[in-house]
Amino acid sequence: MIAQVRGRLVRKERERLLGEIIEELPSAERTVLSLYYYEELTMREIGGVLEVSESRVSQLHTAAMLRIRSRLRRRHVTQDDLRVEADEDVLVGGVGGATR
Repeated sequence: MIAQVRGRLVRKERERLLGEIIEELPSAERTVLSLYYYEELTMREIGGVLEVSESRVSQLHTAAMLRIRSRLRRRHVTQDDLRVEADEDVLVGGVGGATR
């Protein structure tokens, strides 16, 4: 019971923190993350939407991930702080780690 409550609190704080950091990203990077992680488009599909190359989408994604990590580090947040037991990595996995 306590573990479930703790897990919910950690998830809420994680979502709040990542949401805050993502809102601070440049618009193009935010758009790429939204299309990739929430709309589940491929890099190629995102390139079509944004009218840029797949390579440029990859660059924007990498820049966003590096910026997020940097901002998390400045706040002294580690990847372990963002995980809740068996939760999957979302946005904090390896740069370019997930391929679609």
